Amino acid sequence: MNPHQPIQTSYGYQQDGRYLERSSMLTVLERQPRSAAAISTARTLQAVTLVLATAGGLLAGWAIAEAAINERPMWGLAIAGGTSLGLAIPVGFWAEERVDSGVDAHNSGFPSYAEPSDEAE
Repeated sequence: MNPHQPIQTSYGYQQDGRYLERSSMLTVLERQPRSAAAISTARTLQAVTLVLATAGGLLAGWAIAEAAINERPMWGLAIAGGTSLGLAIPVGFWAEERVDSGVDAHNSGFPSYAEPSDEAE
């Protein structure tokens, strides 16, 4: 990613018509003062999402495995796992919104930049 060019966002993250690798884009944006706060928050939220989803899958899977081999599964684990998975989804969307905010902050440094429109003029 070239930090001296805007990022097009109409169909994913692109520069010069080439898709950007997400991790390298985030690394570059995190070093720029305009976008650093948003990208740092996005990375934190992504980590929280990963923890919630992993814990949720583990808890729900444990209860389902117990149900498959035992007469008395601990359904509280499945409920806790489902709740954890349910929380992971909006946190993941929030993380993605912060990435978009970081890209917008990066693009605000290019005053002549305007996102290309899909409509013919």
